[in-house]
Amino acid sequence: MIQTLLLVAVLLGGCLSSAAVISDPIVWKIQSNQSASSTKFKQHKHIVSEIERLSNGQLQFQLLPVNGYVGNRQAFNSTRVGAIDAMFMSPQYWGSSDPIFTIMGDLVAAWKSPDQYRQWLGEQNGIAYLERAYQRKGLKLIGYALIPLESLVSTKPIRNAADFADQLMRVPPGMMSDLFRELGARPRKITLDKVVKALQRGQVTLADYSTLQVNYQRGLYGIAKYTNYPGFHSMPLSDFVVNEKSWQLLSPQQQQLISTVVDKWHQRLMNDLSRDVSLILSDLKAQGVEVYTWREQDVRQVREQAVQIWEQYASRSTEATLLIAEIKSWLKKIGNLK
Repeated sequence: MIQTLLLVAVLLGGCLSSAAVISDPIVWKIQSNQSASSTKFKQHKHIVSEIERLSNGQLQFQLLPVNGYVGNRQAFNSTRVGAIDAMFMSPQYWGSSDPIFTIMGDLVAAWKSPDQYRQWLGEQNGIAYLERAYQRKGLKLIGYALIPLESLVSTKPIRNAADFADQLMRVPPGMMSDLFRELGARPRKITLDKVVKALQRGQVTLADYSTLQVNYQRGLYGIAKYTNYPGFHSMPLSDFVVNEKSWQLLSPQQQQLISTVVDKWHQRLMNDLSRDVSLILSDLKAQGVEVYTWREQDVRQVREQAVQIWEQYASRSTEATLLIAEIKSWLKKIGNLK
């Protein structure tokens, strides 16, 4: 009898211990590439909060804004080795690791709208290229979001590509810088937080910053009185990527919950960044800002020049060659290329 009671006690103790382990929340460290006050970071916070709420607190994601755990350029390797569990970033940051990341992150001057790119990613399964690139690095792509085409800001007219000649331009290194150099601009490597002062001091006369709404919110049009809308050059893809080992520790139900919440990210972000555009355009006109809408032939001319830049990146790997060939075929099908 005593032995039986002892056995029951041991079994109950084991069950309680297992229950305690099961009920312990899973805690992840997640790095964002956005500042705490930005629209994009608020979207990241919403995703994390929804996951915590829907999991009844079983998934607790400790999200920090830019440079919280690590810098943007360090996030890739930090996620790979498990120093952090996940990241909201853009694949273009990792272009030196694999040209697929550059091409998928922001293929310069390729698209007329986010819908075009999203259609290729989804209906044509183009997203598989990015998934495979991350898999090769021990990472798991969970989801992505696009933004409206970005608008340039300038202290000089930008009626067409000829107006880029000899302009000192803030533009990130890589594919964007390569194209604008070909178009006659003189690229300068300046971080986003220093763009306002650079424009004020005349260190640059042209800047690749963000969308019309973000440019407006940051006060750039108080300095630079020329812009273009809609844009043509940049429409970066942002993604949510996790450490593969961290992902595999989740139950199938938890994985599905995260995927479902992240799937809604794109449309929420597009709604936020497209809101009040007509009001912004009216206010810019009242401020004396010249908003240029480029002719289709002028945009197409830039896109044809951009193809030469794409080919340079395509030559860096067999997979990149296949990717660019597939994108070009799709762009011809929808009329973006001849």
